[in-house]
Amino acid sequence: MTSPCEHITERLAAGEALTADDQAHVTACVDCARLARVPGLLAAVAREPEPAPGFSARMNVGARGRLAARRRNRVVATGLAAACTFAIAGVAMTRTGHREPQPDAVRTLSEQEPQPRPPPVAERPATSKDELVLRLVEASHVNDSLQGTAPWDELSTPLVPYRALLTKSARKGATR
Repeated sequence: MTSPCEHITERLAAGEALTADDQAHVTACVDCARLARVPGLLAAVAREPEPAPGFSARMNVGARGRLAARRRNRVVATGLAAACTFAIAGVAMTRTGHREPQPDAVRTLSEQEPQPRPPPVAERPATSKDELVLRLVEASHVNDSLQGTAPWDELSTPLVPYRALLTKSARKGATR
């Protein structure tokens, strides 16, 4: 159990009112009587100080200075935001719109391999050999085979011109 002095100290510290029994103890106990007078003394001493002369003028000048600084900052920030907006809009308008994907953008490796092209034809007078070569090229469907669209199942041209060419080249190689 707590003593009556501790109980009174707790009630005064909490700011609670004292009961009739507590009041009887405070009148009998000197220490509790001194402790009970402390809140009243503090209330009598604590008062707000009077402001110094010129306080109101100083407060007005300071407030106006802060308001002016805020306004300057607001004007600068608004101008900066507008400049950034115009710059972004200018960049967005100068750039091209929606771009179509390039036809070569997505291709497989086999499509990216270089396709063989026929050599350029030089202009010269036609000879019998040239005519033979032209007939061989026509019979072999070189353009279709380079594009990969030759009808391989339908090729039924006789191979006589090819055989004649091979036999001539074999004879030349043997005589050399």
